[in-house]
Amino acid sequence: MASTASLTVLFCFCLLFAPAQSVEFIFHGFNAGETNLTTEGGSIIKSTGLLRLTNNSHYVIGHAFYSEQIQMFDINSSSSRNASSFSTSFAFAIVPSSSQGGYGLAFTLSPSPSFPGAEAKHYLGIFNSSNDGNETNHIFAVEFDTVNGHNEKDDKQGNHVGINIDGVSSRYLEPASYFVNGTKEELALEGDKPIHAWIDYDGVQKIVNVTICPLGEDKPTEPLMSCYIGGPREPCKI
Repeated sequence: MASTASLTVLFCFCLLFAPAQSVEFIFHGFNAGETNLTTEGGSIIKSTGLLRLTNNSHYVIGHAFYSEQIQMFDINSSSSRNASSFSTSFAFAIVPSSSQGGYGLAFTLSPSPSFPGAEAKHYLGIFNSSNDGNETNHIFAVEFDTVNGHNEKDDKQGNHVGINIDGVSSRYLEPASYFVNGTKEELALEGDKPIHAWIDYDGVQKIVNVTICPLGEDKPTEPLMSCYIGGPREPCKI
């Protein structure tokens, strides 16, 4: 995925729960004075209060991370190593430029906010040809992609949402859409209309729900994807 679009995060809200504590942080906009936000690469905070992750140049990588480490496992338990449940909600717009290329972003949980050697295009600005697929990456990502991926068998649908673990090949993938009164409606990720996304993980059941819809609409009662990520791949509930 070649990042040649102007990709803007309109606001970000994130709520994470650990068994022994809870962590909550909210961004209703940005003013470049946030002490708990780190940006890297092409990311800038605009005077309008928006966070822009990339620009109109070719193969641009931009990162923005909550800078304080969060304990995701219960270190006091010897019988369970389940990751903590968490919920996050954010809005974004993928505004294309006139140049050729691919546009997208990924919500990421990672041991580090830096990815030395990460490549653009289908590596999402997170991985590279050497570490793609390595279990030692310990990276969870939900990608919002507007073009075909490098693996035509898995990423044949360009306008899609994918759940990735430790690599660029999506473990689960669905065309971008949302439910309205039980009917699935297509949703274009690319354009100037903002999109609202929710990612909810149940650390006990090890199920992640991903939900999207146009910004301003109520959260759909049915998620786009409801997938088990705690072991061998199982069919998603869609």
